Amino acid sequence: LQSANRVLLLAIIDHVSSLPSILFPIEELVRKCRGFGFRRVYVDGAHSLGTVRSLDVPAIGADYYAGNVHKWMMAPTAAELFWTNKRHAGTQENKNGTKLHHPIVSHNYNQGLTEECTMLGTHDYCVISVVRDAIKFY
Repeated sequence: LQSANRVLLLAIIDHVSSLPSILFPIEELVRKCRGFGFRRVYVDGAHSLGTVRSLDVPAIGADYYAGNVHKWMMAPTAAELFWTNKRHAGTQENKNGTKLHHPIVSHNYNQGLTEECTMLGTHDYCVISVVRDAIKFY
């Protein structure tokens, strides 16, 4: 993977695979990705929320982590979690010169990812409102 002529921008890895279901040593894989020179690491945690005990997302060391709350935590369909390392979520350019934005920004553009996600026009907020309670319940 390493080469003087390549720039490795993003590694995408599963935390728990679907079929066959395998729990990967995610912290070790993230470290290996960093060692290979990937600038960012995205962890797909679609099957981890509700199946992995004592999940400490920041301790994994990835830049981004996403998971489905509706699969194993009995929340409504489309209830999801997206976590990003603080260095990517601010309003200032990070050290790589990029900013992270919500793909659909109705209001609060350039106010940071959290603010950009707070008002998406006619979006149904009912699903979002249950994520915290589903995590606590589980």
